[in-house]
Amino acid sequence: MNNKKIIIKPIPFLIFLLAAGASAFSIYSAMKNEFMPKQIITYFMAALAVINMLCLFLTIFMKRKWLQVILSLLLLVVTIPAALAISMLNGISEHLENIFTTMPETTMENIVLYDRITDSSPDNIADGSYNYAILSNDMFHDINAAISEVNSKAKSASVIPFSNIFQIVEVLNTKDVHQHFIQNSVLIGEDYMEMGGDVWRTDYLMSMLKPVYTVSKEVSTGIIQNEKPDVFNEPFTVLIGGNDVRGSRSDSDYLGRSDINILLAVDLPDRKIGVVMIPRDIYINYNGEANHKDRLTYTSLHGIDKWINAVSDLLNCRIDYFMRFNYSSMEKLIDALGGIELDNSYGFQTYRDVKIGDEYISPQHYFDAGNLTLDGPYTILFIRELMHLTGMYTDQMENTTKVAEAIVNKFKTLRPTGLSEIMGTPEKIINVIDSLDKAAATDLDVMTIVKTALKNYDLTDNRPWQFNVYQPDCYYSYDKCYSAGNYPVLVGKITENTLEISKSIINSVMN
Repeated sequence: MNNKKIIIKPIPFLIFLLAAGASAFSIYSAMKNEFMPKQIITYFMAALAVINMLCLFLTIFMKRKWLQVILSLLLLVVTIPAALAISMLNGISEHLENIFTTMPETTMENIVLYDRITDSSPDNIADGSYNYAILSNDMFHDINAAISEVNSKAKSASVIPFSNIFQIVEVLNTKDVHQHFIQNSVLIGEDYMEMGGDVWRTDYLMSMLKPVYTVSKEVSTGIIQNEKPDVFNEPFTVLIGGNDVRGSRSDSDYLGRSDINILLAVDLPDRKIGVVMIPRDIYINYNGEANHKDRLTYTSLHGIDKWINAVSDLLNCRIDYFMRFNYSSMEKLIDALGGIELDNSYGFQTYRDVKIGDEYISPQHYFDAGNLTLDGPYTILFIRELMHLTGMYTDQMENTTKVAEAIVNKFKTLRPTGLSEIMGTPEKIINVIDSLDKAAATDLDVMTIVKTALKNYDLTDNRPWQFNVYQPDCYYSYDKCYSAGNYPVLVGKITENTLEISKSIINSVMN
């Protein structure tokens, strides 16, 4: 009886070991990846196991090893790039975590004494004599306590009361016939300087004033600690806002004006998403209180709860989560992408003089019709414009959509076309992601939801997603606003039929 000798040649066997090692590393990387569906990982592992077993069989029992060598080399060609790609994705995912942050429970409420910048204006409050403006009916700050503190610190001081912020801002920017400014100082909350930007250029105004003394108080940001639904088994809502910060305020507390307001209703099990885009200046019940009317954009200046309660009251629905993103992060993202390109439907001029970098553009900037190439600051300027748009909010939302599409298209250009680009792509992506550091504050665990949803994604479930996106119609008139000291401001009022449509879109997902 003849026994066949098993001959294992060193070079083919070494090639097999390299292929098997690369396969094992690929499987390890895939299992470690937090975004790959389990089904794909299972299929990937099964395919590599079968191919490696076949290679091992050929290595041991085939007399001529060329078939095993070819198969092992092919396996190396596939698994090494796959392992590197998966490892790069794992590294990138760590940077994605930094995009989202939690809203601080408290922030500093500042009432600031501003003085006009002149050669004779002192830097120290104790050396100055101030005849300062105040908002007499300030409903959001303890203005009397601030007055007492300022008067005790100043060399001398007197108060001139005004009934609303818009009068103060106009007076601060008005000169008499002798070119003297009528009012030089003001004691006011930083949030009111945000509102003043609706009648004047806040940044420009701030460039003429310097803070002399600040009265600070720690206050709640208004986070609502309500019971949260299980997003994988129940429908839920997310209120998204664009945090528009101007003047001296920092965007770190995410309590700027709500320049963009979008309510999402999401039902993951039934694959339904309803989207209602709410114009920023809609006339609402402040904090859900019918006797206090206000612009929606102002409510978030005084707390997340005021903003959420206003939208909840408007659309008659519960709001489970919120997310607020900063415009400054959008600027950084677009600059990191190298700018964007979009098609402007018609030319328009910006309503006010604008600040780009450290300089003011005057007269106002004009956006031509046709193809535009925009950097970060000009993109924000493009989507902020409202008053000079023919269709106002409808056209502003269309411009915002164009910017979003342009950003997506720019991301597509990051796809590598050659070996050098392949090696450089991860760094480019990471730089772009890092530009979004702390771009959004939210009480929704976004990354966990994304990871869990992708991990458990059923590849055999072919049901289509149902998207319903809607923006209600509105008309405009001047009405008193609570945040503006009941001063008449241009507000939008949603028509009754489109308000009911908006409610039905949310209800169709939630019920």
